[in-house]
Amino acid sequence: MSMIDTLTAGEMATAEQKSGTAITALENPNAPKMALLTALGWVVMKRTDPKTKYEEAQNKTLSELMDLLGLNDEDEEENPTTES
Repeated sequence: MSMIDTLTAGEMATAEQKSGTAITALENPNAPKMALLTALGWVVMKRTDPKTKYEEAQNKTLSELMDLLGLNDEDEEENPTTES
């Protein structure tokens, strides 16, 4: 299970507002996702340290964000960064 599956509605809304991208963009292979993945990583990071700054998530690599969100172990067709 990915960390995205454990997010509350409020955390998802925060990530959407911060990124300017709807969570449904994860399902669209052609939609830009980096801002959304960064914002999702940030809200997950804030669970363990509420003072985490957004810039800390921005400084992570894509691989680090994917690990943080629990998305590296999923099948490629479920990976939100894979284009069809």
